[in-house]
Amino acid sequence: MFRPKMDGYEVWVVEYGVEVYLGELEPAGVTPTEIYFGMTPAIGPNHVPDYERIA
Repeated sequence: MFRPKMDGYEVWVVEYGVEVYLGELEPAGVTPTEIYFGMTPAIGPNHVPDYERIA
């Protein structure tokens, strides 16, 4: 990329991506009102209190 302010510096561009499993799809016509995030192995019905609400 062209960035005049960076002339004279050695610069790296780092790109990061992550795949997120969204779980089971909702039935047609159902719109979720809340989204929660959980990380394996602390997932499933026994770990509902461990989830973080993100939306």
